[in-house]
Amino acid sequence: MKQKSFTLIELLVAVTIFVIVVAIGLATVVTLTQNRTKSETNTSIQTSGNLAMETIVNEVQNASSYSFTTGTTTTGTLTVVSGGNTYQFSRAVDTNGVGYIGMMVSGTFGSTGLERLTSPNVSIGSGPTDLNFSGLQGSFTTKNYVTIDMTLHGAFASSTETPLTLHTTTIAQL
Repeated sequence: MKQKSFTLIELLVAVTIFVIVVAIGLATVVTLTQNRTKSETNTSIQTSGNLAMETIVNEVQNASSYSFTTGTTTTGTLTVVSGGNTYQFSRAVDTNGVGYIGMMVSGTFGSTGLERLTSPNVSIGSGPTDLNFSGLQGSFTTKNYVTIDMTLHGAFASSTETPLTLHTTTIAQL
């Protein structure tokens, strides 16, 4: 009785096909993981930026007065007086060297330290356009406008990451 077996060439072809399929599968898994990480980072940046922007806008809209410095070589600072408290929004740097948007509050109940408005995995640069405040205080109109621009990155950004730029203009009801 003759026993059936595979030839060496058949085994080599089968192993080659198996290796190709595994390599394609591995490449797919790596790509999916990278895309998921990038998507999570982008979502975190968007959420953190929106929260910071919403906090600043709420204080500006309820302000009894405000002032800002526009950055020329560094980012700007916005000071808002609202409800007996003074809020100062500016760029700060944590112990890891990551820039973030901070808020300091002082008022009738004392002062707080610098509160972080952006999450630790989100960074804001130190350039004049990375956090900028500008506005128009009632010159041609009775409305007082404040424009806020911020550019955010992942705290551990890769060189291929696209930064997120947020821009809004709000009216201060002085």
